[in-house]
Amino acid sequence: MKVILLQDIARVGKRYDIKEVPAGFAQNVLIPKKQALSATPENIKLAESNKEKIRLEKSQADETVRKNLKELGSVQLIIKANANEKGNLFKSIHVKEIVFALKEKLNISIEEKMIELEHPVKEVGDFQIPIVAGGLKGHFLLTIEAL
Repeated sequence: MKVILLQDIARVGKRYDIKEVPAGFAQNVLIPKKQALSATPENIKLAESNKEKIRLEKSQADETVRKNLKELGSVQLIIKANANEKGNLFKSIHVKEIVFALKEKLNISIEEKMIELEHPVKEVGDFQIPIVAGGLKGHFLLTIEAL
């Protein structure tokens, strides 16, 4: 029986794929759990249009990521924190604080998972913060100043 998958299903296929599955599996598992629809001509047209929408949204998201990475390359983020005379911070600066500071100070919103920080920043100085998004890499300058 031909079905249109409504979500990714392991060892069967991806969302909006049209697959041939055993009739019992389709009628007893996939369709009752709303994981698939029977592949009627109307449903096939709907699935193809949804697949195209997803493809367009993904390409627009990739373009936005490229633009944001280019914009971030010229950014210098300054965070002030308490430090001792030697320049060691009393509290480490983590990815969460960096993302929050980007949003608050520069109105740039990125996800925490995009920042590839090997370890929290623990001292005063300038640091190149790497960003990876959608297979693209970039970086920005983070300056930690003592209060």
